[in-house]
Amino acid sequence: MQSNSVTSPVCFSSGQSFGSVAQSSSDDTGSAAQYGECYTKDQMAGMDLSTSYINEFKLGLYAYDAFLNPNTTGTTAGDNAANDLVRATLRVPGKEITSGDKTYDNKTDVSESVKDTLIGQAKAFGIPVSVAFTLQYLSEETTNPEDGSTVQYASANQYPRNILFNNYFNYRGVNFLYDDSDDYDTTFWNEYGALITAKSLALGGDKIINSMSDFKSKAGNSSDAYIKEKHDEYVYVSDLLTHMDKDVFQEVGTIGDKLVTYNQTALTNRSSDAESYVSLGTGRKILCDTSSHPIIVVRGGSGSGDSGYQGIHFIIVNNDPFTKDANGAYTNKYKYYRVNLPTTSEAGADSTNYETNPSYINFVKADVKTPTTYNERRSTVTNVIKNSDSNSDISLYQSNLVAFQKKYGKSFDEAVLGDKADIINKYISLTLASTKDTSTDSLDSSWETYINELNMQQNLASSRMIPTVCVSAFESGSYDSKMEEICHVEKK
Repeated sequence: MQSNSVTSPVCFSSGQSFGSVAQSSSDDTGSAAQYGECYTKDQMAGMDLSTSYINEFKLGLYAYDAFLNPNTTGTTAGDNAANDLVRATLRVPGKEITSGDKTYDNKTDVSESVKDTLIGQAKAFGIPVSVAFTLQYLSEETTNPEDGSTVQYASANQYPRNILFNNYFNYRGVNFLYDDSDDYDTTFWNEYGALITAKSLALGGDKIINSMSDFKSKAGNSSDAYIKEKHDEYVYVSDLLTHMDKDVFQEVGTIGDKLVTYNQTALTNRSSDAESYVSLGTGRKILCDTSSHPIIVVRGGSGSGDSGYQGIHFIIVNNDPFTKDANGAYTNKYKYYRVNLPTTSEAGADSTNYETNPSYINFVKADVKTPTTYNERRSTVTNVIKNSDSNSDISLYQSNLVAFQKKYGKSFDEAVLGDKADIINKYISLTLASTKDTSTDSLDSSWETYINELNMQQNLASSRMIPTVCVSAFESGSYDSKMEEICHVEKK
């Protein structure tokens, strides 16, 4: 698995590899140094149930596997019994599963409310790549673009970059960037056309602009500073959309049919009963890495206001234990964590070619300046294996019991422990059960927090979100009485 924290989607759309983008653009210096790999020396070589990541990251990935991953969901997802166990293993709430003679009951306090979340409905939030480009263009805009004056009644909340960020990059669930280049002209005119037309009509003459075609042909020479500025923005974003590498956007199962966005009608009319989200249609192509792994986007945060951790993570899963390997099997997935050191002389399973024979160790090639890279990553794997069982002494004891039985033809309890065997076995049983319960309770508690926060964000969106129409309101220089409430501004 790789995570690239707070990097520019512009880099991804250029066709650079995920690792290259992480190295050059990630704010997470530790991950960047490891080519974007989630890596903490001597502690982890991947993510498991005990890994301490923020809920949006860890549970977002689990939710993706349980509800969206085309390799683990649907009737054609391979071994259905194994895929059902994804939910049981990850403690996804609201799902009772029977497999063989075992029943896994994942009912918790949020077993019903998970159905109200996007992920519980097998949906994800869609982020148009044009907005990422627009954010880059508007990142420094804090004043009226017409004359550089302070916008009346506005604060940082109304800055265009913050409005766009909150509408498209602030959802705490599972997100995907998608290619909206074919829609950009229509979207742009729907957002800004009314104001552009009003301003051009006020100027009169042959510069009147009342359509997108008029805008593209006339706005570049407009005498109105706002119209000229919007033309420069349009040209900037359109140029990036035209020249981006479209091959990095791909269809991944049916994910492109399940993307939604905030319903702007609901945001601008708070008394409306309209749904909070609207579908983005079907067939959307989402951003993937050069190996066709979908890039999952999660918005993480803790604390309130400006305190606590805040960040956006771009994640790909290099080795998913819940999907089949190249041979159509689950059983050999462990080979990704083999400890063979790749060298130029090795072939086959120990090749240096990651695409042919991937492993955690050979994902990052050793640099001439840091020849210990492979050794460090091997140490990480071995330490994770050693520390994976908190009751390793019990596991070793149980292994020795089997060996004793095989060698001497009688049990260790019978031959050595005698009447003490019952006490020891009860202690072992209670210890193992306690460890399992502690782990399960911790994960269930994290799920409850995560699901409750997703539902709270959804329920508050219609009353607290500033709709995108307020970008135009800010750029016009002031807010009329109609826009004051919509855009959350107050006269002082």
